[in-house]
Amino acid sequence: MSGLEHIGAGLGSVAQRTRREGYPSASRSFDLIALVLAAWVLLGGYVDGIAHVNGATDDTFFTPFHLLLYSGMLAKGIFLAGMQLRNVSRGHHWLQALPRGYLTSLLGIVMMATAGFLDFLWHTAFGIEADIEASVSPPHLLLALSALVFMSGPLRALWGRAEAQRGWAQLFPAIASALLVYSILSLFTQFAHAMSWVGLYTPGGAPDELLLRDHAMTAKVVFPSMLMSAIVLTLLRRWALPFGAVTFLLVGNSVLMFLLRSASHGGENWLVLLAPLVAGLIGDLLLRGQQRPRIAALPLRAFAFLLPFSYHVAFFVILQWSGGIWWSIHMWTGVSVLAGIFGLVLSFVAVPLPLPPEASPAPGQEQ
Repeated sequence: MSGLEHIGAGLGSVAQRTRREGYPSASRSFDLIALVLAAWVLLGGYVDGIAHVNGATDDTFFTPFHLLLYSGMLAKGIFLAGMQLRNVSRGHHWLQALPRGYLTSLLGIVMMATAGFLDFLWHTAFGIEADIEASVSPPHLLLALSALVFMSGPLRALWGRAEAQRGWAQLFPAIASALLVYSILSLFTQFAHAMSWVGLYTPGGAPDELLLRDHAMTAKVVFPSMLMSAIVLTLLRRWALPFGAVTFLLVGNSVLMFLLRSASHGGENWLVLLAPLVAGLIGDLLLRGQQRPRIAALPLRAFAFLLPFSYHVAFFVILQWSGGIWWSIHMWTGVSVLAGIFGLVLSFVAVPLPLPPEASPAPGQEQ
């Protein structure tokens, strides 16, 4: 055997000895770093959204708001790609070089970089979007999808881990990741979110205008109620949530949505931010003492109804007390009940009704 063959055989044996099976384990610090970098991108998205809503964007792609957004994306990409290369060099297969759940996040970064380039071309060709246009612009929707892919990394990672997970210490990355996902979805549907239109609620106006506002306001209650319920019920399918988790999700999301338009409406009616606090505490109390991830069907149905119902009842009571709204009591109580009904319906998706046992074959029909 020649010297080159000896060297090749030696390298092959080293590669065989150092090949590592499976995924590398994820440390708590890894989850938290991934979470913080994802939050950086979310912050950039909301700052850019506020700029679009308030007409503060210049007629150019190169803005400080985009700098904040894409620098977060770059930092997240460097972190994940660096860990990917390091673990490949240590013997992990490239498809299993990041902790389970995070390779998809790296793919999301690639998607976002591509979407950013398409966004630049779109702005160059058609100009800068204003207000709601920024929520439905095709490149921005691709950016939103990309963000959902990588922001949900900690949530996916903890979801797939077999070990028992309870309490804030273990579940914080998953709960905070769910908040990021919730808030990205809210950002791109802010035109249908009551909390982002607080300045709209002054009484008065022509009948036709009020009718149109009635229709819009009803949608702004029903749609975010469904989104809120879907996020919380998804978490409840997997974990027994620690006390305060529901409040954390509702208050965190509502503050971001309120700030989205606070500059344009002067920040009035900030007291409505007490509504998610009240509803969150009610939700946490309803879940208190939960001993297993999947709570019984009846308590879950009650929780699913009362969470969006209490949120919007508190919301409208505060509006009536702090300045009023054109809606009658029939309207705002009824719409709040409607929000609860949609939450209740979604609980049947999270915990479906049990299927009946298969019928036994009749005597003489056995196969």
